Amino acid sequence: MNSYQHIVEQKIRVLKQQQLQKLPSVIRAVLFDYDGVLVDSNHDHFMAWKHVFAGQGIRITKKVFLPLEGLSPTGIAQALAKHYRLPQERCGELADAKHTYYQTHHTFRLYPGVQRVIRELKDRGIRVGLVTGGIFPRIKEATPAYFLALFDVVITSDMVKHNKPHPDPYLKALTELHMKKDQAVVVENAPLGIQSANAAGIYCIAVATTFPCRKLTAANRCIKNIGELRDIIFPES
Repeated sequence: MNSYQHIVEQKIRVLKQQQLQKLPSVIRAVLFDYDGVLVDSNHDHFMAWKHVFAGQGIRITKKVFLPLEGLSPTGIAQALAKHYRLPQERCGELADAKHTYYQTHHTFRLYPGVQRVIRELKDRGIRVGLVTGGIFPRIKEATPAYFLALFDVVITSDMVKHNKPHPDPYLKALTELHMKKDQAVVVENAPLGIQSANAAGIYCIAVATTFPCRKLTAANRCIKNIGELRDIIFPES
């Protein structure tokens, strides 16, 4: 089998899997990733990691960094250190340095339409969850209290044994909300997050803020921006 045939057959398998999982007929919960879905923060994260590794004489690239989105800060440090051949023993130090730089250089920016979508979900009795690869103290420090208060549950990587791409974060969110898999949908923007949702058996909608839809085919559906989520959740409005 040549490489082209392999790619075609792989896409067919993905499409068949997507067809097996339908959008829940009654959606009772929507679980959102944080960076790149609700908050336009990926560039600030990249610049912080870039600053830290520049101090080591290394120039990291977005091509290497972006596929790591969804990992915990330590997980990203470990992956970058491995790629650029730095000692793994320094990962904690690198992650701490990145956090310090990020906290003083980032700007909290919601994507257009985010608050409207979340408030409309809540007004209609749909529970909303935040499921992120970040750790809670740093998410709390970087996020206005009014925004975190919108969520019925917040799951961070320090609350689970295994972070994304494992299913644990989304399964824990379901447990906390007392929801079943077929009552929820996940909104993600990166392959590792989509993999986590798929492993948890939850319908996944990708938003093409970081990657184009053609690179997010493992999700059940793909939208261009968070505002389009309303057309899926509330097709009658």
